[in-house]
Amino acid sequence: MSNYYKLTFTLSGLAALLLATISIGLPDNEIRAVAFEPTGKTTLQTNISIKFSKDMVSKDSLDMPRLDPPVVFTPAIQGIARWIETDVLRFFPDSELGRATEYKATIASNKTWASGCGVGEI
Repeated sequence: MSNYYKLTFTLSGLAALLLATISIGLPDNEIRAVAFEPTGKTTLQTNISIKFSKDMVSKDSLDMPRLDPPVVFTPAIQGIARWIETDVLRFFPDSELGRATEYKATIASNKTWASGCGVGEI
C-alpha cells in the first residue's frame, strides 16, 4: 500500500477541517511524508504543503511547475504543484475545495529523487 493521507473536509461555515496521518520510523533509504499542512480548521481556499523526510529535488528545481508530482488526490483536485524547498512540495488548487468532501492524498512514485532514495511503502 502506498504512503497515503486521508483528508477530511467538513463544512463549518466557510471553514473546513483537515485531518491527516503521518507515518514515522522509516529506513534510511526511503523517503516519507513527515508533515502535512494545513491541518485542523482551515478555509476551503487553501494551498496544500507536504514535507518529506529527505531532499526530493535540487535547488535549481525550486518554484517550477511540476507535471509529475509524487501526490495524487482522490477525488481529483485541479491545480499546480511546485517545490518550494528541496523537501517541501506545495500544491496550489485552481479553485476552492469542495464542501463536505473527503479527499485522499496518495504519495507514490517509482522515481529516484535528489537524495538518491525512493518514496517508501507502508
